[in-house]
Amino acid sequence: NNYHAFVLTDHNTAKNVKQTLALQAKYPQILIVPGFEWTTGRLHLNFIGIEDYPYPVPGENPTDEECRDAIQKAKALGAVVLVDHITWTKDQPKLRSGQLVHPTREQLLDWGADGFEINNEMYWHDPYTLIMLDKWHHEWKGRKIFAGTGTDIHNPFKSWPTAWTQLLLEPDETGKVTIDVVKHALLEGRTKTWQNHDYRKPPEEKYWLNKRHQSPWKTVFTPFIGTVEGARIVANSKRKIASYIAWLLVAYVPVRMLFLLFSLL
Repeated sequence: NNYHAFVLTDHNTAKNVKQTLALQAKYPQILIVPGFEWTTGRLHLNFIGIEDYPYPVPGENPTDEECRDAIQKAKALGAVVLVDHITWTKDQPKLRSGQLVHPTREQLLDWGADGFEINNEMYWHDPYTLIMLDKWHHEWKGRKIFAGTGTDIHNPFKSWPTAWTQLLLEPDETGKVTIDVVKHALLEGRTKTWQNHDYRKPPEEKYWLNKRHQSPWKTVFTPFIGTVEGARIVANSKRKIASYIAWLLVAYVPVRMLFLLFSLL
């Protein structure tokens, strides 16, 4: 995908960072930047360029003070703080209903955020944040603010990158790009974003786990994952539990077995 560097983070954990950085020797052509994705129901943040965030992450609805405290702690550790997919987060059910309220862009900048993600995987784009950044001339109270892109790929067999963040490096930075060089460029707002929303399937499509690669037995039993939600719904009534088990035995399982039979014909 023509990346020269990428930031690899996971939700509320840094347990895989050491193993990830160990891959740097195997792939010297791509700079691996560690980080930590601070994830709550109210707000998602990426702490770029640190190997760990050794503090507890609040529950689903952190207070303004907890959000600001997390940003300040991350920056004290040397992180560049990127605000993730604001409008995507705002579109989640509990934020649409008003149960949770996403901080404003102005609040986040006052708390110390350094940049905003404006493109994410292939399904999400945030032109409003770009308009705001242009309005502010990519500055906030004397600090440069950068625009960045993300992949947010949770399954490389089903998703692929559609955006790139170009670092506008100084001549003396191009010789050997390091994590510190990346962080310095971000903090100075020296980025340019590129998006390609032509939704073509990538070459990796041939490795996708589709019907040609999936065994008949997996085809039959995969839908049982969806029955978990049904079990939760009936869990508070013995009569409902009995009815649910009867439905599984009398209707669901026989129908799935018929699917298996026809798939083998």
